[in-house]
Amino acid sequence: MSQGPPTGESSEPEAKVLHTKRLYRAVVEAVHRLDLILCNKTAYQEVFKPENISLRNKLRELCVKLMFLHPVDYGRKAEELLWRKVYYEVIQLIKTNKKHIHSRSTLECAYRTHLVAGIGFYQHLLLYIQSHYQLELQCCIDWTHVTDPLIGCKKPVSASGKEMDWAQMACHRCLVYLGDLSRYQNELAGVDTELLAERFYYQALSVAPQIGMPFNQLGTLAGSKYYNVEAMYCYLRCIQSEVSFEGAYGNLKRLYDKAAKMYHQLKKCETRKLSPGKKRCKDIKRLLVNFMYLQSLLQPKSSSVDSELTSLCQSVLEDFNLCLFYLPSSPNLSLASEDEEEYESGYAFLPDLLIFQMVIICLMCVHSLERAGSKQYSAAIAFTLALFSHLVNHVNIRLQAELEEGENPVPAFQSDGTASEEGSESEGSESSGRSCRNERSIQEKLQVLMAEGLLPAVKVFLDWLRTNPDLIIVCAQSSQSLWNRLSVLLNLLPAAGELQESGLALCPEVQDLLEGCELPDLPSSLLLPEDMALRNLPPLRAAHRRFNFDTDRPLLSTLEESVVRICCIRSFGHFIARLQGSILQFNPEVGIFVSIAQSEQESLLQQAQAQFRMAQEEARRNRLMRDMAQLRLQLEVSQLEGSLQQPKAQSAMSPYLVPDTQALCHHLPVIRQLATSGRFIVIIPRTVIDGLDLLKKEHPGARDGIRYLEAEFKKGNRYIRCQKEVGKSFERHKLKRQDADAWTLYKILDSCKQLTLAQGAGEEDPSGMVTIITGLPLDNPSVLSGPMQAALQAAAHASVDIKNVLDFYKQWKEIG
Repeated sequence: MSQGPPTGESSEPEAKVLHTKRLYRAVVEAVHRLDLILCNKTAYQEVFKPENISLRNKLRELCVKLMFLHPVDYGRKAEELLWRKVYYEVIQLIKTNKKHIHSRSTLECAYRTHLVAGIGFYQHLLLYIQSHYQLELQCCIDWTHVTDPLIGCKKPVSASGKEMDWAQMACHRCLVYLGDLSRYQNELAGVDTELLAERFYYQALSVAPQIGMPFNQLGTLAGSKYYNVEAMYCYLRCIQSEVSFEGAYGNLKRLYDKAAKMYHQLKKCETRKLSPGKKRCKDIKRLLVNFMYLQSLLQPKSSSVDSELTSLCQSVLEDFNLCLFYLPSSPNLSLASEDEEEYESGYAFLPDLLIFQMVIICLMCVHSLERAGSKQYSAAIAFTLALFSHLVNHVNIRLQAELEEGENPVPAFQSDGTASEEGSESEGSESSGRSCRNERSIQEKLQVLMAEGLLPAVKVFLDWLRTNPDLIIVCAQSSQSLWNRLSVLLNLLPAAGELQESGLALCPEVQDLLEGCELPDLPSSLLLPEDMALRNLPPLRAAHRRFNFDTDRPLLSTLEESVVRICCIRSFGHFIARLQGSILQFNPEVGIFVSIAQSEQESLLQQAQAQFRMAQEEARRNRLMRDMAQLRLQLEVSQLEGSLQQPKAQSAMSPYLVPDTQALCHHLPVIRQLATSGRFIVIIPRTVIDGLDLLKKEHPGARDGIRYLEAEFKKGNRYIRCQKEVGKSFERHKLKRQDADAWTLYKILDSCKQLTLAQGAGEEDPSGMVTIITGLPLDNPSVLSGPMQAALQAAAHASVDIKNVLDFYKQWKEIG
């Protein structure tokens, strides 16, 4: 610690110099006294005594005065002393002596108070600095509008450029300290401040995006989540920042060591037969552990053997493809707040954000290997392009699956942006009906595209490829499957003309972007959330030159963000079609992108037709693979059948029960009993969930049903299952308007068919296997509508029983 102010202060008023010296001496004295306390073996018992709290408060006050009196020479030093001596060293002392501190003890209460007080102080200091220097941080911090009564009215700023620089960085450091204090709170029992800590760290990055330290803290906050992949992403972001943090290198090295250990442990584990649910978790664990280990080998200084690297790359790619088929078990319920779903001490699917991070990790790896001139560079490129090819394929699978489910059309947007009413469809002339159907299909596509969480990763990767045209040309032949899949995706996206004609209410900036989205080079671009998240990322530096991150960007709706994303991806298609090497071509005659596989003699139209057939084949193969993933669920359900408690007296009752919307709305307690009895597997078709969703605003029973199903799916109840429709055998939209109950019953029957067909395939009579339990009265079928009676007949022909839920419950109770 230097003594006294620097010599450059002789020109300043003598009174200020003397005051600064006195303050500095007082700070040094207070620090010395606190150091003496901390040296004591029983310091953890002393630090919260009133006199020591008072001493820390005095030091805090002196440091604040010093930093505002002389910010250029003493601001940073005063900040550091304040943080370390008043807060951080006390925290570390308590953490080191955890064994002496018992839950709910006086000491623990004092520690909690210490953390809360620290958060209050740094919030106050942050607001004070902003007000004092009139910093405009509205685009970086989301609570600058809070007024502090102690600040008073704003005055003109007379600070120098250096003082303004200090103030900006002081705000950044305040946010890091707030994140740290929230993270320490999160470690305490009964306190959940993880999201708050994350928020502070990301805001610190917004204030000073060149400083990588908040990423290091985010890595620490992530802990071992997703077998350390999330933490690895954060440490790599820290290391690849303009100003990295030295500690991140050691943290990353520890993660790589853990990954190697886990990798070898997994290889030694015996391969025993697992249930599909456990196998699913194990597949995801193997993927993430192997991915971590692979990244540790793809380092400039790694001495990995080529054969091991090749084998590991192949294994990770196979598992990545497999695990992307694992989707959340309840895709139709509102579980958007859940980033992960734990199933038997593992992960049941890969969240979109984690996949995004894995893609960016690959880009960072390629970038660092290229800069180092490493021999591993070509292996990393091949692996990254193959991984991206799988990603694009799964985006295609998901989009095609959603777009093919045409039974419940998505409500169309009107010009003011308001809405699976349909009744307003024109039933007039043929031409008017056709135009309305066409318009709705574009908006239906947009709804699906808005919901697809993997498209941000695709957009970012294509931004990177655009700035590496030589790489595209060199890898054109070896990456043929990627270009085939990319052409399928490009043809699934609506073209600019379709979007312009759809009558969507878009802001002027997005409308302007649409004008140029069918050109190889977008004349302008708009910042998306994924671009902001990757600001200052070295692999994307060239791609981000067209953005101005410092100006306020228009606040885009989710729909507008989706349109911008579509524009960027479509524009890339035209960009790659312009490159030499005939990787992709755009055929304006039929308006589709084609991937050039071989024959240059064929006409462009013939190539387009061939490509169209390839796209159809790809779609067929994707559907087959999706169905295979569905079979996993069916296998698990069939295994459950064997575990059902089946007393002889009850064997006559169906093992599968399918409740309709009315049953769940009006008789939820009965459904609960049936689902928890261990006697039945309760299947919930998608159409029933859609019905609950429609009724939830007007019927409290529907809301109760949704909450119940969300809770059961989340905790993984083995005896209650969500089921997507797999067939499209019932498309009678007219009946839907005329008799909704009959239409719904037909839809439920479609869902039941795979259960009865699977049973019949084993040469067993499928009758008695499935019962639809309805809330509708069935005492006198003759009073029911004609379509409803026909639906009951169809159920009988399909070997599916239909019973009133209360009658079924009564029969069950009588038997058991």
